[in-house]
Amino acid sequence: MLQQSTKQERIHAVDALRGFALFGIILANIPFSGEHVVESPLNQTFDFFHNVFIAHKFIAMFSMLFGFGFYIQFQRFHSKGIRFTRYFLIRMALLFLIGCLHGYLLWTGDIIRAYAFGGIVLLLVRNWSVKSLLMLAVILNVLLTGIMYIVIEGFEWQTYEYSPELYEQHRLTTSYMDYLRINWRVDQWVNFLQDMPLTLFYTFGNMLIGFALAKLDFFRLPERLKRINRYMISLCLLLGLALNYVFYLMISGQIVLSISLIWLPFVLAAGMILLCLAYISIFLRLFKTKTFKKVLSIFNPIGRMALTNYIMQSVFYILFFYHCLNGLGFYGKLTHGESYLVAVLFFGLQVLFSMLWLKKFKQGPIEWIWKKAAYYFAR
Repeated sequence: MLQQSTKQERIHAVDALRGFALFGIILANIPFSGEHVVESPLNQTFDFFHNVFIAHKFIAMFSMLFGFGFYIQFQRFHSKGIRFTRYFLIRMALLFLIGCLHGYLLWTGDIIRAYAFGGIVLLLVRNWSVKSLLMLAVILNVLLTGIMYIVIEGFEWQTYEYSPELYEQHRLTTSYMDYLRINWRVDQWVNFLQDMPLTLFYTFGNMLIGFALAKLDFFRLPERLKRINRYMISLCLLLGLALNYVFYLMISGQIVLSISLIWLPFVLAAGMILLCLAYISIFLRLFKTKTFKKVLSIFNPIGRMALTNYIMQSVFYILFFYHCLNGLGFYGKLTHGESYLVAVLFFGLQVLFSMLWLKKFKQGPIEWIWKKAAYYFAR
């Protein structure tokens, strides 16, 4: 008989880390104005902050934690002698369905389907050694991600049948039916060849890193791994910040990709992963101390119901910024700083909601439906 995980099986540091990743994701997904920028002396500062410290780092962290979750489930099922493959395939199929509903009805930047796809591929490598997993992760995260970036930038790989103005229309339309139509037209999976190879390489590579770290028991941070943790904090933080600063220079047009800089995308891809690993290492080290554990535990409830909160963030942004549901329509009316403040305040509400919800229930509503359906079909 299939059983859900018990409270004792959870690693609270990982729940909190997952909540912290969601905090970064809500900041990364802020729908900043396109043509209708509200000027502020601090806009450029926030652009710098966004590209150096946030962009691509927290979705990488979320992907790594997905790999950790896969490892925990696999180990739990394996120890009980239960067939894992059938259950997990059903679980990923349902997750892909949730991603489709999220992507087509709510948010065009859906990442859930990439997780479902990557989760299925994880089944093929679940018995690989840590060394093999990390080697494949480097190939995907650095080599193939760098190659795809060069192809996209140098060979006009991402050519679409629609114009970029459609994104602006998407955010300003007052018709939800029109919003749905644009959702479908610009969807990454509909435009698979243009959009998904880079996303899948990067996402799956990070899942492999998380899976490998879970095999090493890194997230529990036992005594034998504390030296590795210190090296990851110092080395990954130093190199990660330096390389992400270069990333900002390229994004802002101060560095232009050329033949002489053909190596740069590979180094920058590595820099994003290094900074993400530094964040994880610092978080785990702080969580081991009594003082910081009390502070960081605020992320625990939201991390325990991460899927529900991830989708709630999309609903909030549509209602607050966009016009299609007759919401507040603040898109194009806020400075970057004001937009960040709105995101932080809503995340605070999510923390409060999660705390209250988990006092009565063991998991989030979408997690409950997802797991119940997976257990039912896997019987």
